[in-house]
Amino acid sequence: MIEIIIHGKAGHGAKSLGEIIASIMQKKGYFIQSFPEYGAAREGAPVKSFVRLDKQPILMHSNIENPNIVIIIDKHLIAKDKTPKNSTIILNTDSKTKDKNTFKINATEISQRNTGNQITNLTMLGSVAKATKLFTLSEAETILNEKFNTKISKETLTANIKAMKESYEKTR
Repeated sequence: MIEIIIHGKAGHGAKSLGEIIASIMQKKGYFIQSFPEYGAAREGAPVKSFVRLDKQPILMHSNIENPNIVIIIDKHLIAKDKTPKNSTIILNTDSKTKDKNTFKINATEISQRNTGNQITNLTMLGSVAKATKLFTLSEAETILNEKFNTKISKETLTANIKAMKESYEKTR
């Protein structure tokens, strides 16, 4: 079983990122769970999104305590000492320091430049693809087109896909 926790702020797409990852993996034949945990009900409050993936039916229905993958949309929301040492961490940061098992990307800058806003969830999808190798950019793009083709403008969708691809290339 693969377990993922996404740390973000309400209104910044942590829940949506979890749902998108789950949709990609479901299309690949995985059984999935995707669910959020909200703090205070206000924009900007800390949010966690949980995703479970397995080739077998998932019978467990609880929060994730020891994730294989931790995605941090906002670097201020997690204490690294609470993350298991063997977890893969994907961090939105402008820091250049090297940390074991940590993949870094300045998704905020990429998103701002490509889409005109700092909502980084779709941008970070490229980093998740590169760091985990769970899915390809093509598989991610297919799901984004399916999910957002009628919800957002073609220009906005194209800009987000461009940001996702740039994030993939620049993740270190």
